[in-house]
Amino acid sequence: MDRLLKLAHLLAIVFAIYACYLAIIAVHEAGHLVAAKLCGFPLKELRIGPLQWLKEPNWKFAIRKDSFFGGIVRAPPTKGRNSLRLRLLIYGLGGPAANIVFSVCGWCLGRAIPENRVAGLIALCSAGSLLIGLINLIPAHVEPYSTDGQKIIDAFSKKFREVRFAVCYLDSKDELKSALRAKDFELLKRIGQELASLADGIPEDNKAVIAVRRVLEISDRGIGLSAAEADVPIEDLSR
Repeated sequence: MDRLLKLAHLLAIVFAIYACYLAIIAVHEAGHLVAAKLCGFPLKELRIGPLQWLKEPNWKFAIRKDSFFGGIVRAPPTKGRNSLRLRLLIYGLGGPAANIVFSVCGWCLGRAIPENRVAGLIALCSAGSLLIGLINLIPAHVEPYSTDGQKIIDAFSKKFREVRFAVCYLDSKDELKSALRAKDFELLKRIGQELASLADGIPEDNKAVIAVRRVLEISDRGIGLSAAEADVPIEDLSR
């Protein structure tokens, strides 16, 4: 019986530590979520440990047995011509900032209550939250994930050009499709040229670059023809 009690006590400690860890991850992802809303980035996925909320197209909840650690907020950036660099910076800092604020609040609360197990748990969460926030500010990339620090650096490096182009391409996708359906080749060319001007320095084998080249080819063939004469298929621009 004594061994069972010790085992139960050990399991309770492990569960409490894991619950604290999930709470810290939840705080981190909540920071990114708030930042995404402020920046106008649409939320597509939220994951905290094994708990996942996925929009496809309606929100669905699932428990992932292959993911007990870590978390993610997937919110693709939009409006590439509207202060994108600043918004990426805010989004990247959202998670670490939330952890640091949570750590400071926990530290203040821990000092205000008597020392007991609850105070010890609060101290553990505060220290862990600060650690998670600072670790995420270290630049690192492990395929397919990057730390927040790496994302912040990318927003101020050559990689930003590729990100901005991809965002602008996705922003223009629906307008490109509408122009193709309406056979409005003048509009198609104008949008294609705007996107091509943002593609300078981006590898030629980039899928979005290839799609933009295709758009310009179609517009050049279609300009000067009547709607009846212009037999141009609608291309798949969903890449």
